[in-house]
Amino acid sequence: MKPLKFLAILSTLLAFSSLPAQVSKDAVVQIEVSIGTSPRSLILNWPVDARATVYNVYRRLKGAKGWGTAKKLAATASQYIDSTITTGTIYEYRVTKTLKIGTATATAIGYTESGIEIPPVGDRGKLILLVDKTYAGDLANELYRLEQDLWNDGWKVIRHDVGRTDLVPDVKAIVANDYNNDPDNTKALFIFGHVPVPYSGFLNPDGHPDHFGAWPADVYYGEFDSGDWPDDATLYHDSLNIYQSGPTTFDTALVRQLNRNKTGDGKFDYTQLPGPIYLMIGRVDLFNMPSFTKSEKELLKQYLDKDHAFRTGTLTVPNRALLEDDFGYFGGEAFASSGWRNLTPLVGADSIQEFNPGSGDWIPVISTKPFLWAYGCGGGWDQGAGGAGSTGEFANSGEEAIFTMLFGSYFGDWGTTDNFLRAPLCTSYGLSCAWSGRPYWQFFPMGLGEPLGYCAQLTQNNTGDYTYNYAANWVHIDLMGDPTLVMRPIPPPTALSVTANADHNIVTLNWLPSSDKNILGYDIYRSKSPTGSYVLLNTSPVVGTTYADKDPLIDTNAYMVRAVKLEGEPVTSGNPAGNPSGSYYNLSSGTRSWLAGLVKNGVATASSEQDRMQVMPTLQGFEIILHKAYFSLARLEICDVSGKIVRTLDNRSLSEGVYRYDWQTSSVPTGVYFVRAIGMHIPLVEKILVVR
Repeated sequence: MKPLKFLAILSTLLAFSSLPAQVSKDAVVQIEVSIGTSPRSLILNWPVDARATVYNVYRRLKGAKGWGTAKKLAATASQYIDSTITTGTIYEYRVTKTLKIGTATATAIGYTESGIEIPPVGDRGKLILLVDKTYAGDLANELYRLEQDLWNDGWKVIRHDVGRTDLVPDVKAIVANDYNNDPDNTKALFIFGHVPVPYSGFLNPDGHPDHFGAWPADVYYGEFDSGDWPDDATLYHDSLNIYQSGPTTFDTALVRQLNRNKTGDGKFDYTQLPGPIYLMIGRVDLFNMPSFTKSEKELLKQYLDKDHAFRTGTLTVPNRALLEDDFGYFGGEAFASSGWRNLTPLVGADSIQEFNPGSGDWIPVISTKPFLWAYGCGGGWDQGAGGAGSTGEFANSGEEAIFTMLFGSYFGDWGTTDNFLRAPLCTSYGLSCAWSGRPYWQFFPMGLGEPLGYCAQLTQNNTGDYTYNYAANWVHIDLMGDPTLVMRPIPPPTALSVTANADHNIVTLNWLPSSDKNILGYDIYRSKSPTGSYVLLNTSPVVGTTYADKDPLIDTNAYMVRAVKLEGEPVTSGNPAGNPSGSYYNLSSGTRSWLAGLVKNGVATASSEQDRMQVMPTLQGFEIILHKAYFSLARLEICDVSGKIVRTLDNRSLSEGVYRYDWQTSSVPTGVYFVRAIGMHIPLVEKILVVR
């Protein structure tokens, strides 16, 4: 194990150094929620603490600012019952505890996001997917599957392939353009591969003088209020030594080349974020990880495979967490409190296994026993942290945790060779990792169904609303991993088939059920195109595996079916919910299919003395009116100028009458097309000009 390298840089870190022996858990109120039935209520529970002198409980609606007035509870309290709640509404709770430790006073804090029967989220918004061109061709099938998975989870995907040598401002211009085109609905940015890395700031949140300068800052891609970030400042003389005086004296330590920040070098100047981050951002960058036997391309493929397996319910792990703390109370900063505070409302206190830091690294445990979450911290270096292991150990022994939080010196600067923060993503299980300690991260909303990226954005934008410690709201707060992942994916339904009746005015959906035995039913969504906005059709989950749409759209109908499960219920009064954050309706990934060419009026109207065809422009395209004089098999098709069929609007036996069709042209390029009716008394052809 490497020697301890972490150095405190603020005098306030030593404020509690005279206190009796303490642990990180002392800085936390471990909140779990149960659901009361009579009356319907949320019951916040926490362990009894004989050292407590008072508790304060705060409640607010999700998204509100400020915590308002607290409800004071006695020192003996271990529970707060809130019966003034509304079913379907999300609340945030903050519980503080004042406690006496020897002759000193300390404060502990806990958070949870909770509610009862919170409605499902079917539409997540738009996601910008930036893909490194280097392996876009080699991983074409896996990347296509990722895009389909994202669509199936309610994201509308906007993909751009970029070069790893492109300029950072040029890449941001792509992101900003997409965001500015639809700021209300563009919610996330998924960076896949070695897409250009922004560097910014004059910072060293790990406290090392040789680490003072610019750190990776993917947050740059999600901040749009301050214009171009400046690159004007420099801290260095010709010797590249730092000379500062005062409480944060750095003497003359030589700053590492990667972190040196000078005027005009492409590294920006902001240390604290100049404005809010508007996107949920996550990155999967497995470049330069030579300790692993797999190549970069193979590691990226492995990530896409396990990402798909987890979100579709094939890769599963028990609902438990491992916590390793090699720092301890650390003068009151208690880095591992970020683990205790988040993990309790996510998996429950009884499901957290604490690893004894005196027994070596946690690799023998975490490489042989799977966990949903893991937290580890200790004196660090670029490739490891005391107690939590090293990149080499991860490469040789693996890590069987899905979501990971790590903290220690150096490796929070994640662009280095064999970097420890990126190492979990190279294992057969790991899907995310965050440098959680300076600052503390806020993952607790995942207990009520929020994705990883939401928690990253909440952490980045924290200016004091949540527990606030050194380096909060700084530019180095980045998420390693897919930002769209949720904590409790459900196996989806499969094999959706979509068929129309003979009159083309009813569409029947059939699918194979989800393998989850506790689902309530299925939600049915419909769109006018496979890549359009999907609208929920049913008012309550559909029981069974079939559904009839008796009022389909004209022309194209795209459908998606998702399983519905109520997480956290049923419960009996006073007993914990199955989810220690409350209850919410959870959706599986969807199964999708579509068809085109539905008749506006399924039954023939009027009569016709002769075969003829009319074409009329509409707002969405063209209406085609077919007059048929006798019964026969008929086919109505749209062709381009080369004769290639681009859409078949009808292909069946038609009786005498008038039939109406709508051809929506939003998905075809500008040009000349022909609509032709085959099987008529005489062939009918009309020319159509599509212009934008």
